[in-house]
Amino acid sequence: MITHPAFTDILMHSDQELADILGIRIISRNTIYEWPLSCMQKLTLDNGKKLIYKSQLPPTVEPDFYEHAVSKLLPAYQVIGKFGNCNTMIIDWIDAPLLSDRPLFNQWASEAIENILM
Repeated sequence: MITHPAFTDILMHSDQELADILGIRIISRNTIYEWPLSCMQKLTLDNGKKLIYKSQLPPTVEPDFYEHAVSKLLPAYQVIGKFGNCNTMIIDWIDAPLLSDRPLFNQWASEAIENILM
């Protein structure tokens, strides 16, 4: 078990725990998004496949959404289950640019948030 360094209520599986669940060794793990209720990490497996590991505190609807939604647009997923108070999931990595990597996204997001708060 890993406790998030800043948001200590977020619990995450260790590399070995994830390897046991997935049946394959984790060769790298990088945090791509974090905030007080969740943490998303990009996992690279021993066979080169990439996945997203997500641990999130309630309230959340995401695991239920993935369990009930039917669409070819959704990536493959695996709900791992509860880990402490956190819901944990594995989601297939989509090899596409992240919105946060787009040059104007951060400016656009900041302006959108300011407009909502005003």
